[in-house]
Amino acid sequence: MANGSTRTMDYNTEGKGIGQQNHLTVLHAKHLMEFLEPIYTESILTCQKHLSNSVPQVEFGMIWYLLKPGIDVYVQIEGSTHAAVVRSFRRTDVSVSRLWGAGSDGSWLVDLWRLESDGSRLGKDFFSVTIPPFSGLRDVTRLQVCPVSIWDVHDGGERRGRILRRAAIFFKALQRGNLLVDYKGPIRETAQYYTGKVVIDHRRGQESNISPPLSLPVNEYSDRFREYDGILINNDRSFYTTQGTQNHPANQNSRPANSNDAVVNQERLQVWLDDVPEHLSPKAFHAEAGDSVVQQLTEHQLLLLCPDVLAYGLRRKHWMRISLDYVQESLPSDESISNLIIAQDELKTIQALSNRQNSPPGVGKTYTVEAISEWLHRPLLALTVADIGTVETLVEGELMKWFDLAEAWNAVLLVDEADIFLERRQNRDLARNGLVLAFLRRMEYFKSLLFLTTNRVGQIDDAFISRVHVAIGYQALDEETRRKVWGGFFRKLVRERAGKVQISPDAKKWVLDTAGETNLNGRDIRNALQTAITLAEFESEEDPDYDAALVTVVTKAHFQKVLEMCNRFRSYVTSIRREDEMKRAQGRGDRNDYGNGFDSRMC
Repeated sequence: MANGSTRTMDYNTEGKGIGQQNHLTVLHAKHLMEFLEPIYTESILTCQKHLSNSVPQVEFGMIWYLLKPGIDVYVQIEGSTHAAVVRSFRRTDVSVSRLWGAGSDGSWLVDLWRLESDGSRLGKDFFSVTIPPFSGLRDVTRLQVCPVSIWDVHDGGERRGRILRRAAIFFKALQRGNLLVDYKGPIRETAQYYTGKVVIDHRRGQESNISPPLSLPVNEYSDRFREYDGILINNDRSFYTTQGTQNHPANQNSRPANSNDAVVNQERLQVWLDDVPEHLSPKAFHAEAGDSVVQQLTEHQLLLLCPDVLAYGLRRKHWMRISLDYVQESLPSDESISNLIIAQDELKTIQALSNRQNSPPGVGKTYTVEAISEWLHRPLLALTVADIGTVETLVEGELMKWFDLAEAWNAVLLVDEADIFLERRQNRDLARNGLVLAFLRRMEYFKSLLFLTTNRVGQIDDAFISRVHVAIGYQALDEETRRKVWGGFFRKLVRERAGKVQISPDAKKWVLDTAGETNLNGRDIRNALQTAITLAEFESEEDPDYDAALVTVVTKAHFQKVLEMCNRFRSYVTSIRREDEMKRAQGRGDRNDYGNGFDSRMC
């Protein structure tokens, strides 16, 4: 039957050599074959014929023949392709089918498994997919669940290649513990979209409890797939608590993957855990003494890795569940470092030591840190007072959280505008003193690269000065450095918006020629460029002949309007305060922009 040919038997002939006691058995077998043969001819052979078409097709009632237990399938879930293995399937009854909105004909409920990780080991993760009824023939490639063998022929292995490439990224992240990548795609279980750098860290992500954990282990009696349980990827035991497995998702109050029930009762969960075989217990996910770490997965194991991973969005400062389909490995870049306007000896010092930076506003302190993190190919955790807080009793806990993450990921930690934590202590302000002390305590034991930026170096507490390895100062921008800053932004615009926005040659020449006539800092220059572009785009859209496909040209007139408004406002502020910003800073004792202090390093 397996080859599609009809098999017949001469039961009368074969029955002659059999004892009388088996005659009834043979007769029953004969009747059974006579009953099954037309069904086989009408159903199985017809199904095989449909599946042999250039585009394989199947009827709803024959889904069971297509999805045999043990075969690999591609499953479409929320716009992403998962590779999985079929465990079983069943036809839902009328009541269940109504619950799923599939009508009285019932649906096919396909039970599957794929490989998931707790950050240390890989194991089977079980889930189910419902195939609702349909009439007539349907292309197999249009089904939510499609056999890998059929689809790989359909697209020449293109999908398989994409899945293996994304799985290799995930495996690398699991081996290292964390991995810095670029992400541009949806955030799972939300309607939000994220663009920027993220750190894939599955272990710490599971601790964040942003989504239901792995489904509970289920007995797997197939020896063929027994080796797919408890694959040790990373045996770094420092992540786990002394309680051993308490951090494992299956040991927490949780909702099973396919349940609509409320939180599982902890006592019921413990009863279940006591009955689970040792090799399938959640404890098997954790590294034990003598366990061997797997250095390489098979192609089949890579294929089955779940594409949804937990990552930390460096821009959002939140844990997210993301899809590996939208991930690209982040590569080291020398481009940002080459755009820095900083002396080479200072740059080398920054690369080697943690440091504090002090200088006037808008001269490139924050950009320096961003460039250094890209050059070092490390995550950048950029914090402000809003991220850490100012409540004395809570600040140290927040600092511990951020400092621990930075050390775990070997990240560059930036505390921007850190004045409130650096300011010298005073006898009458005990709350302020508490903030400074909390920061000093955490800073004392921090083992990664820490940047603190401030525009008020004169107000820094002496205790910080003694703990700083290197202080890098920035002079206020002069005419030549302003030209370099303008040029850097122009080049960045070409890279990022080529074919959409263009600076006219005469506008670029005018801006560079008049750079010395305006007292702009780096932030002012960036804002002026962005405003000029926005003005040019607005005027283009007002044109009756506007075409979105055309390039928006920023002219000299656009820059003149923007810079004129900027200069007018600055002059107005100076007329009120009777001093420019540099003199005001010197008068407050914040810094001396006129001296040579910014050329020296304090170690």
